[in-house]
Amino acid sequence: MRALSWAAAPGLAALLTVCLPAGVFAQEMTESAALARALADNPRLRAIRARPAQTAAEQRVRRLAPNPVFSVTQESAAGTRDRFVLFQQELPTSGRLSLLKQAGAAAVLAEDLRVKQAEFEVRQETRAAFAQLAATQGRVQGLVAMLTTLEALTNRLGDRERAGDGSTFDRLRAERELAEVNALRRGAEADLAADRAALAALLGMTGAPPLVAASSLGALPLAPALEMSLAAAGARRFELQAADSEIRRLEFDQRAASRIGRPQPLASAGWKQTDDGVRSDTGYTVSLGLAIPLFNRGQADVAAAGAALTVARAERDALALEIEQDVRGAHARTNVLVALADEYQRDALDRSRELVRIATVAYDDGELGILELLDAHRSLVMAQLRAIEFSTAARLALIRLDRATGGEVGR
Repeated sequence: MRALSWAAAPGLAALLTVCLPAGVFAQEMTESAALARALADNPRLRAIRARPAQTAAEQRVRRLAPNPVFSVTQESAAGTRDRFVLFQQELPTSGRLSLLKQAGAAAVLAEDLRVKQAEFEVRQETRAAFAQLAATQGRVQGLVAMLTTLEALTNRLGDRERAGDGSTFDRLRAERELAEVNALRRGAEADLAADRAALAALLGMTGAPPLVAASSLGALPLAPALEMSLAAAGARRFELQAADSEIRRLEFDQRAASRIGRPQPLASAGWKQTDDGVRSDTGYTVSLGLAIPLFNRGQADVAAAGAALTVARAERDALALEIEQDVRGAHARTNVLVALADEYQRDALDRSRELVRIATVAYDDGELGILELLDAHRSLVMAQLRAIEFSTAARLALIRLDRATGGEVGR
C-alpha cells in the first residue's frame, strides 16, 4: 500500500515559508515526541493521576480500628475516695476490617486502571490530532505546489499574449483558476492554525511556537480480523477491568457490612487508688465487655451495598455490549476506508497526473484549449485533496479501532 508523503523535507520548507508570519519559528515534532509530551504534560492527566492516592487515603480511613477510650473517674462515699484511670478498647474480631482492606485494594486498583484508560485515551487523541495536522499540512503543501505551477502557466500565457501568440481570455481564465486555488490554500491555512492549536492543547503547551508535524505517518496498516479485535477488546479495555474491580470492591463492602451485626468484645484496664482518710492503697482494674449491636446491625449497609452491586453489574454488562458494538462498527468502517484510500491513491491520483501531462502536451500542440488544460490541473488538485482526505479518514478510523480494542494496530 502506498503512503502519502505529507512532510517531505522540500515541501515542509516551502510550507513553513508560506504559512508562518515573519519572525515566527516553527517547532517541529515527530509523532513519538508528541505522544511522549502529551503523556508527560497533559493537564487532564495530572488531575487524574492524583486520584489513586486520594482513594487509597480514603480507604485507609475506612479500615482503621476504633480509637481507645481514656477516662479518669473519682468516687467518694462514706469518707472513702476512689480514683480510677482506665483505658478501654473495642477488639475488632469480626473480620470486618480485613474485608474493608480488601475492598480498599480493589478500589485503588480500579482507580489505577482508570488512570491507564485516561492515558490511553489521551494517546489516541494525540495520534488523531497529529494525523489531522499532518493531513492539513499536506493539503497546504499540495496547494502551494499547485499555485507555483499555475503561476508559471499564467506568466507563460501573459508572455504569449504580449507576443501576439495567445489570447487575453486564456490569461484571464488562468488567473481566475489561480485565484480559486489560492482561496483553497487560505482556507487550508486557517484549518492548519486550528489543528496546531488542538494538538498544542493536548500537549499542555501555552504560548508555544506553531507546531509542525515533522515526519511522514507511513503506510496505512491493515485491520486485524474481527474475531481478533473482539477478543483484544475483551482482554485489554481498561474500562472493563476497572468495572470488574469496582464489582469486587462492592462485594467486599457488602460482606464487611454483614459483619456489623456481630457482637464485638471490649477490653478495659487501668489503675485504681482508694483513700479512706487513714490509709491509702493502689491496685489495678481489668474488665471484659461485649458491644451488642442492638440498634445498628448493618441491615441498611448490606442493602445499600447490594443495590450498588446490582447497578455495577448491570453497568458492566452494558459496557461490554457497547464495546462489542463499538468494535464491530469501527472494524467495518476501517476496512472500507483503508481500501478506498488505497484504491484512490493508486488509480484516481495517478490518472489525474497523466491527464495533466497529456493536456499540457496537447495544449502546446494546439489540440486543446485553455479550458481543457485548466480542467486537467483542477482535476489534479481535487484528486490530491481527495486522496489526503481519504487517507486521513482511514487513519482516523484505524485510531478509532485502536480505541475500541484497547491496542494499537501495527505498534
